[in-house]
Amino acid sequence: MTVLLDVCIECGLCEVLVPGILDHPGRIPATAEALEAMAQCPVGAIQWLEGVPPMPTLDVTRLAPRERHPRIFALFDGLRPGESFEIINDHDPGPLYWQLQGERPAQAVWETLESGPKRWRVRITRAEQA
Repeated sequence: MTVLLDVCIECGLCEVLVPGILDHPGRIPATAEALEAMAQCPVGAIQWLEGVPPMPTLDVTRLAPRERHPRIFALFDGLRPGESFEIINDHDPGPLYWQLQGERPAQAVWETLESGPKRWRVRITRAEQA
């Protein structure tokens, strides 16, 4: 059995846990080691085996500050109504919330999943069309 990687932020965690796992991009054999690595995947890759589509996760702490908001907006703009993604940040993303509300009024649903002090996680969903 192989698992297709449709969404990968290439954080490298699985490669640390199972060296060589990404030698064949797009396919990962479902071995015990691979399943363990996938269970720790920030994208939630283990859910692919269970038939649940993965939710993209963007760890913006790995990006230069000037790249963060443009990357988030590009990801948001690619969503269909009802689709979501999560961001991980090292500070309160409140300014992003206000920028999103100002530039995409009534288009985004914001859900705080974790609020510091060292890590913030937010789920952003494109609102269903009225």
